[in-house]
Order: sequence, then structure tokens, then C-alpha cells
Amino acid sequence: MRFCFEKPKLSFFDVRAFENQTLYDRIYGEISAQRRQKVDSLRYQKDQWLSLAAGYLLEQGLKDLGVGAYEIEYGQFGKPYLQNIPDLHFSLSHSGHYAVCVFDHRPVGVDIEQLRPVSGALLQKVCTERERRFLNAQSSEKLPEIFCRLWTAKESFMKLEGRGLQIIPKTIEVQLEPSLRLLCNQQPADVSLEEYTVEDHHITVATRT
Repeated sequence: MRFCFEKPKLSFFDVRAFENQTLYDRIYGEISAQRRQKVDSLRYQKDQWLSLAAGYLLEQGLKDLGVGAYEIEYGQFGKPYLQNIPDLHFSLSHSGHYAVCVFDHRPVGVDIEQLRPVSGALLQKVCTERERRFLNAQSSEKLPEIFCRLWTAKESFMKLEGRGLQIIPKTIEVQLEPSLRLLCNQQPADVSLEEYTVEDHHITVATRT
């Protein structure tokens, strides 16, 4: 089975739907035993909801793509992949009220973040000097949105690479103007970035070009 997508296939799930216990029980019963075990290991209800939703999006997405048997393995730094389907890649993320899942025939990464207040300490920790200057020039009302765009771009790229925080965030620079682009170690990265918003959440999908 081979796959080719015109653009990454993105889906999302609002976990507030799980306030309906009947729906929660139905989806919990449909997912794999491995995902149920992961959901059960989580202490807080909201984390359980997000994990369940992410697993459901993955498993339902695979069914919709006609994938029958599959085996999920993990890379050196924990990135999941389909061991028996090398040309189908996926990535999961969740934050706030939403879980998201993306599929593509190329390496792909997705990140979603809910808009929150941004501290100077956080900017110092994860942003380059040029990014900090750009962010500090924004109004306090716009700063959470602008930072969220910047951070989800970095995180989606790190997830695409499969090395997570083994990549130091400051080695990645995001330029939002005049158009969205990403530099890694001051060199243009061979990635394409797409942005989406849902309520007060921002999503970025990174794919290899």
C-alpha cells in the first residue's frame, strides 16, 4: 500500500465532547488496548480525555485510509512511526481543549498550543535574540498569539525531525514576516509550514519539502 497526499491530512477533536459519558465510553471501547492502557495511566481527567482523543484520531484516521494491520514502533528519541508502512507518516499533539492528528507521505510534525500569557523568562529560554526583539515589539494583547505561532512552528519542526528537545529551541529561528519561514543553525530549513487556528488554539504542521 502506497500513499500520496496533495497536502497533509489534518484532523482535530474537541475533548469537551467527552462531558457526554456515553460518548467517552463508546470511544474508549473502540481504541486499542495499548492506548487504553496509556489513558488509564494518567492521573487527571483532562489528560485522559486528550490522550483518548489523540489515540482515536490516529486509529480512526488509519481506518479511513484503508490501513488494516499496523504496528507502531518508536525511534531513538521516542517519535512513533508505523513499522510496516514506511511511506505513511503521522504526528499527534494536544493542548487545551483539542487533540490533533496529521498524516502525510513525507515526514511530518504537528503542534497545537492554547494561547496563554507569555513570560519574559520563557522568551529568554526558547527564543533567539532576533525573535525576542520581534516579540518585545508586539502589543501585550497580540503577544500570546504571535508567540504561539512562533513556538508551534519550532515544535512542529522538532517533532518532524524526531529528536524533540534534543534540538535546542534557540538553534531554530522562526521568521513570521514577510512570510513564515524557518532557519535551523542560521540556514533555511527544508520544511514547509502550514498554520491553522481553532478557537484560541494555534496549530502548525511541518512537512519535509
